[in-house]
Amino acid sequence: MTPEARTTTLNHFEEYLKKTFSPPPADAETDHDDFESYYCPVPGVPNNSEKGVQGGFLVLTADQMIGIFKPSFDEITALVQEQIEKAEAKSAKPVTVCISVFTNYELEHQIYVD
Repeated sequence: MTPEARTTTLNHFEEYLKKTFSPPPADAETDHDDFESYYCPVPGVPNNSEKGVQGGFLVLTADQMIGIFKPSFDEITALVQEQIEKAEAKSAKPVTVCISVFTNYELEHQIYVD
């Protein structure tokens, strides 16, 4: 992959896929395979069904996208929980409200519902 192609791929992932990814609800009873696939351009990369490259695109499933973001979600969740615990220890009162702005349903669900 040329440097220009790599830049195209990374820019598309960063500016489009990352911002528009909407995972299936955690409580979805349907198979995640029923949800849409996500296409990331990989200019100049030949088709390779084993690696999910088809017609100049890397085709990612919902589960693969979740796998990409889950480590970040887990870390953010742990940091928020740590802040809540420190606030409760310092004030000797339970934290009953946590105000924040989320643009990602999966992360919001993980922090506030789990």
